[in-house]
Amino acid sequence: MMMAKRILVPLDGSESAEVAATLAADLARSSGGDVRLLRVHPVPEQRVGSFGRVVAYVDQEMERVAAEGRDYLESVVGAIGAGKHGKHRAVRRTR
Repeated sequence: MMMAKRILVPLDGSESAEVAATLAADLARSSGGDVRLLRVHPVPEQRVGSFGRVVAYVDQEMERVAAEGRDYLESVVGAIGAGKHGKHRAVRRTR
């Protein structure tokens, strides 16, 4: 049997990705491994209202996206029961 020390599960919010996370958690539990969940978001732009005024600056949008990402990852961790078997959160910002 293959022993996995660390399993990286990229998540895009789809049901199939969350099923993959569940399978990865089961595999990690049986092999004494660790599950790492990853959610990638693009870097947000500042939001401008209909009259050209800035509604939200980039740093505010970054905080919002990061908070949403953390909340989503925590919900997946709860669903797969990975809390006792190791978890890592990552919110990566890319352009």
